[in-house]
Amino acid sequence: MTYSDWAASSTGNNLRWEVIGMILACVGLIAGNLSDWDSIFDDIRDDIVDRVTFSERMRNASELVLCFCYECETLNDLYICFIYEGLCLIELLK
Repeated sequence: MTYSDWAASSTGNNLRWEVIGMILACVGLIAGNLSDWDSIFDDIRDDIVDRVTFSERMRNASELVLCFCYECETLNDLYICFIYEGLCLIELLK
């Protein structure tokens, strides 16, 4: 299997829940590492969302996806990476 075949097996029309969960966890990690004054939060400041609140929301969403994957009895490389990214996000928030 080539790298492009491997990537195509979990993206595009074959998008997997693990990939969605990893994206949510990575977005939470990135938001948690930004400064409160970062310009990305200017657009959502009216909704009283700071970086910690946004990161917590991403953690909650990724946790739901993780539970779904667990219930589907998914066990593959993507799932393991997703668990790791989720744990990094939890560590950041703690």
